[in-house]
Amino acid sequence: MGHWPTGISIFEATLGEMKCVNDMCELIGRPALFRDDFRDGRRPNGFGFLIRPTLKEFNDFIQLLDKMLSDNINAKFFMGDLKPQYEQPRSDGKVEVHQKGTIQLLEEWISLNFRPLDASPIEAMIRTLRRVRGMRSKPAHGISEDRFDQKYLVEQRDVMIAVCEAVQTLRLMFASHPKARNYSVPRTLTEMEIWME
Repeated sequence: MGHWPTGISIFEATLGEMKCVNDMCELIGRPALFRDDFRDGRRPNGFGFLIRPTLKEFNDFIQLLDKMLSDNINAKFFMGDLKPQYEQPRSDGKVEVHQKGTIQLLEEWISLNFRPLDASPIEAMIRTLRRVRGMRSKPAHGISEDRFDQKYLVEQRDVMIAVCEAVQTLRLMFASHPKARNYSVPRTLTEMEIWME
């Protein structure tokens, strides 16, 4: 005898939320927010629970996660609303032009177009994206010895809970747009239990 599954993994839930965000972007007449939402079962290799809790595997996972989030945000989504660069004056009087990062663009676009009653979930979402970006950059700027430690399983779980909540916040934000209000969110995301381990 078997049993029917009653939930989905936090990784499947995150991908499902990304797909919903892109679907709603289409409904409101904007380019997809995520360049790739990994639909049709194209789950990235390595996007799952760590097989071995080592520093190397954890760092590889964080690098993949940041590529799926911040690196995956579509700059075309913001065209027409925001300037992609900013100017910074130097001490010698000249002005340097810098490209805005995708997290900065997203934060600016939200503050320009969305007025929440409670801004704390949006602030938490931006903090999560920046946290993942910061975690990715640490191993890129140094050499560290690989080590085995169960704490990496706990850290991965904590990061994934925050990431899933961040993408869910985006979905809820877009769902409040008048053109997306009739979008039907899959039952797996609204009714089924999400496995955290």
